Amino acid sequence: MTIDFVGTFCYFRQSDTTQDLIEIRPDTQQGVLQLLPGQGFNFGSTVSRWIVKNIGATNITAGQLVIADGDYRDQRVVGSMSVVGTANVAVADAAKARVLAGNSFMGASNMGAAAGLYSRVAVWNAAANPNRLLVQSLALSNQDMTNPTVASVQVITTQPTFFGTHFGNNKKFGGAVSAARFGVDSMATAGAGEWLYILETSAQQQRPLVLTDPIVVPPGFGLAVWAMNANQGVCAAFEWYEEPNV
Repeated sequence: MTIDFVGTFCYFRQSDTTQDLIEIRPDTQQGVLQLLPGQGFNFGSTVSRWIVKNIGATNITAGQLVIADGDYRDQRVVGSMSVVGTANVAVADAAKARVLAGNSFMGASNMGAAAGLYSRVAVWNAAANPNRLLVQSLALSNQDMTNPTVASVQVITTQPTFFGTHFGNNKKFGGAVSAARFGVDSMATAGAGEWLYILETSAQQQRPLVLTDPIVVPPGFGLAVWAMNANQGVCAAFEWYEEPNV
């Protein structure tokens, strides 16, 4: 195919498959350029005629080639994305590195129903902890045989009444426990502050909340799952990692 169009930039935007391969020969320039779908090249000078040849193993029945004057960019991704070859996924590598370094934790606790009171379970980051918590997910579990559970997810600034010795468990078995620990208590009222989220489960079910971005819990703060109805127990699980609070 010969395309007569003035431009400096050629971009192979789309084709039948990610393996299609074309050859671009600019009119007055030496050499050729090979492009896979998603690849482009700025020749740095004006080209008025483009010779395009399919050099892949299969016929191309439909495709899009963009020729522009300047530096055209298209990083839009619609639908599913194919990765050609082997790629290191930075998110997965970072998560594994945190676990191997002993900086990722998880745990759960429970506060039973109390007559006329509102139960809650919280993970509390003590003021003396030099690390902040980055909560990635949490879940509300319902242990009631018949009744649903409704709870708000809230920030707290006063440590829960009862801690016990329940610290966050290290995801790397044998690693040190977290300085953050679980607190459970019952309050005279439901949480009155801003609700970050509402969790609701039917009897003997679990409702997870997986966050797009982590919730940052600095030292001296906590994150609570707080019953919105009196006479209702709460069982909650949290997953987080820690980093220096700098």
